[in-house]
Amino acid sequence: MLRKNYFTFLFTVALFLAAASFASAQTYPVIGKVMLKKADNSTVGVDGALVEVFREDSKIKLPTTKTDKKGNFSFAGLQPGYKYILVVSGAGISPLIYPNVPAGAQDFVITVSEGDGKRFTEDEVKQVLKGKTSNLTSANTEPTEEEKKAAAEAKKQQDEYNAKKTNIENKNTIRQAALKEGSEAYAARNYDVAIAKFEEGYQADTAFIGSAPVFLTAKAKVLSSRAVDKFNKSNKLTDPTEKMDAICSYERLQRRHRHL
Repeated sequence: MLRKNYFTFLFTVALFLAAASFASAQTYPVIGKVMLKKADNSTVGVDGALVEVFREDSKIKLPTTKTDKKGNFSFAGLQPGYKYILVVSGAGISPLIYPNVPAGAQDFVITVSEGDGKRFTEDEVKQVLKGKTSNLTSANTEPTEEEKKAAAEAKKQQDEYNAKKTNIENKNTIRQAALKEGSEAYAARNYDVAIAKFEEGYQADTAFIGSAPVFLTAKAKVLSSRAVDKFNKSNKLTDPTEKMDAICSYERLQRRHRHL
């Protein structure tokens, strides 16, 4: 039982590190511009407009930012797989809710009109998110070529993210099965099976620092235990030839262990 728990603990830590590493690495920026459309149909970048982010499936409000002198803004570290809502407000403009923004969207333009500078409250935004009101200003225009390009790039990044996520999940399934079967075989002193299973878990991703050392350590421990068992059994033999063969076998196993 101690042997099985030992490997289970090490592998649980490895999987936690794998998940944390992957989750922290998979974030994408959102980059856009807020433009004011004037009465004469001319447009100008809005300086100092407040841009707030909400996730469509959550009540959580994310960090805010303000536009620069040309109306540019950006958010870093938004997770793919979700749709975001941007809420724009500022002096001299009408507030606007801009929905369906994916992580990774870039170079899109939010066009606002002149107004009284009102800012939507968090409750008002939540009402829109829940579909309880449609009285608030919301962008609903045909996407520009830049926005279509940004959406296509965001979809590409989302597909890459999903592919990586599926790959990691598949590898984790292999590693979990290898750990379980290898640990059980080791506890039963079925060393050959344990070695094969730990090698299988290692080969799932030989370059991943979160699990490769765990499986190599486990395999080394099993090889050592197998060698010790063979040596102990050889000491109980009485036939000189059998005893010498067993000792030589033990020495070969020890050399193989040292070369891992």
